[in-house]
Amino acid sequence: MKKNVSRRFFLGSAAAGLLSPAAFAAPPTTSLRPVLRGEDLYRQSIPEAADIIAQANLSGRVSFALADATTGAVLEQTNPLVGMPPASVTKAITALYALDVLGVDHQFETRLLATGDIVNGEVQGDLILAGGADPTLNTDALAGMAAKLKQAGVTSVRGAFKVYESYLPMIDRIDPDQPDHVGYNPAVTGVALNYNRVHFEWKRNKGSYAVTMDGRSGKYRPEVAMAVMQIQDRASPLYTYKDSGARDDWTVA
Repeated sequence: MKKNVSRRFFLGSAAAGLLSPAAFAAPPTTSLRPVLRGEDLYRQSIPEAADIIAQANLSGRVSFALADATTGAVLEQTNPLVGMPPASVTKAITALYALDVLGVDHQFETRLLATGDIVNGEVQGDLILAGGADPTLNTDALAGMAAKLKQAGVTSVRGAFKVYESYLPMIDRIDPDQPDHVGYNPAVTGVALNYNRVHFEWKRNKGSYAVTMDGRSGKYRPEVAMAVMQIQDRASPLYTYKDSGARDDWTVA
């Protein structure tokens, strides 16, 4: 078999043959072992904040500052002095305060109390739902309490059903400057059922609209009587609200 050898290959091979054998006797100048990469290799792999912001393709300005909670040392920042709305980051401070004051093992309690004895399954007095400011109380939880009441043998109440919500001072909304209809601005009270919100839904139905106002949660969707919604033909505003005392009156455009 004939093998073609280029002139460039031949000259390179000839030059290599002229090297002294001593040139190959010296040990390598660098170690053949892999170079240690250091304990901060993971940190080196973390992208810079500017790269993360660029990859997110955010349309607005970005401002943040990250600091060590113990020393206060600034770890990273981007436009830290730019004034921005606080959005929902304030909840982090609220959570830290709650952990510090209440402790990690604190549990909010919502209780059912009777003002009289139970005779033949009937409460001889009032039945009171006593709120303990549980922020996660929902319709499913109330249904569970009702089921346990039934398991205990209670079938009726001679007196009235009452709600105690003075565990916290009553605040009708978190921020009075926010619109009435936004779900992130509910009332604050000792009984915060479903985050003190009512689910509103409207759908077209035979040329008109069907309106739903309920206290839905995972398993149940009971209708509510304390809030009503009417549809009105107007351009704006989108919603109107009026506190009528016994109920909340809403309209939607």
